[in-house]
Amino acid sequence: MIDNEIRLLFFDIVKGNRIGAEIIIKELGWVKGLQIIGKLKWREINENPFDEINQKKQPTPKEKLSQRQMAPLVILHQLLQEEGFSKSESIALCKKLTKEVAVAFLDFSVPLIRKKDWKGKSKKIKEKKLNEIAGRFFNISDSEQVVDDKDHFTLTVKGCHFAAYARALGVRELGPVFCAADGYYFEHLQKEVQYNRTQTLTDNPPKPCDFSFKWKNG
Repeated sequence: MIDNEIRLLFFDIVKGNRIGAEIIIKELGWVKGLQIIGKLKWREINENPFDEINQKKQPTPKEKLSQRQMAPLVILHQLLQEEGFSKSESIALCKKLTKEVAVAFLDFSVPLIRKKDWKGKSKKIKEKKLNEIAGRFFNISDSEQVVDDKDHFTLTVKGCHFAAYARALGVRELGPVFCAADGYYFEHLQKEVQYNRTQTLTDNPPKPCDFSFKWKNG
């Protein structure tokens, strides 16, 4: 987990914070954008949305990482509505932000899934590779990974901190925003696999996320 903490910190310093700030300023203008960024950073330190939850239960390392990634979006969503934006307008901006920042982080953090790395390997090695990929998604709290004889593989996510926290914080509308980022990442940045998902833990009622992958070239 130390690797994940270092990876996220490095990404935020080098790339994530810059991408987020550029999008907010572009969408809101320099004056309003800088005001929102300043308020966001202050509230992240002094009125973090997870403080009450963490007082009741000490977060695990994965929960801490998920909170770090979620907190700015939750706070931004709150600030925008306080500034007079409608909920739908706020969600639209949050989607733009998450698509760019979260997808950039996944591209930075998750290794490419390449057929040459799987072909001819034992099932045990393939399952290990799939487990390593799932491990890079620290929002996953419970999952099952399966590789079949054709090297097609499934990742069934039964527990997700993003979905659980969105419900706990009363911002269920933000859950699908994170799901959309996962979808865009697998559809556009993982070039050798075809991705499919028919349901998610952010559905109402929640259903396990049924990620399935197969090689695009057979």
